[in-house]
Amino acid sequence: EEQRRWLADGLRHTDAGQLLLEFKYTEGLTLSAIRQLNAYDYFYCEAGKHQLDDVACFLIIARTPQGDWNDKFGFTVTEWPGVYQGTEIYNQRIKILLLNELEATPHNAALKCFATKRKEQDAAFAAMSNSGLEQLSKAIEQFTLGLRRIFMPHTLPTEGWTPDKVMELGQELMTAVIKSAPVEEFLSYHKPEEILSRYQPSEILSYYQPEQRLAGLT
Repeated sequence: EEQRRWLADGLRHTDAGQLLLEFKYTEGLTLSAIRQLNAYDYFYCEAGKHQLDDVACFLIIARTPQGDWNDKFGFTVTEWPGVYQGTEIYNQRIKILLLNELEATPHNAALKCFATKRKEQDAAFAAMSNSGLEQLSKAIEQFTLGLRRIFMPHTLPTEGWTPDKVMELGQELMTAVIKSAPVEEFLSYHKPEEILSRYQPSEILSYYQPEQRLAGLT
């Protein structure tokens, strides 16, 4: 249930134990993408001997398709904005997630930050910050910082990035912020006991004169 809490709409509403995700950032929705996911689904179930009802397939699209795409490809809206269900025999095992249409809720934020519309990206990052997701681990915080920098306009290309590269960029940004922040401001984010726990008593006492140490005993 803790994992389901952070899954996006569509993903969190399936009882399947295995989720197959195909993400298209620049390519968009094509018949080839649907066929590709169908192939993954078939071979994954056959080779792994998984039951069909234990595997759910999702095609995640960053660029919103134009025109009557849902009629053309055979998808219909669901009760969750941005989530579409295949209705034809060749795609009925597939759900499509359109990142620009997902609601800007905390559980959608991790995916929605890859939306191609800047307004939707901003809403996703805001939801992520307010939800506490970034604070779950150092890796998530680092990854998010890397994404923020990549998606800043007129800075870096958004193609060819791997998770490791994004995290490396996030670490660079985090280091730069820490180095440039005033000491008082940096320390204000930590409790005194958290700071003192990083040092041995002898290290702390070495900064005080004997009379200062004795003054603390009176």
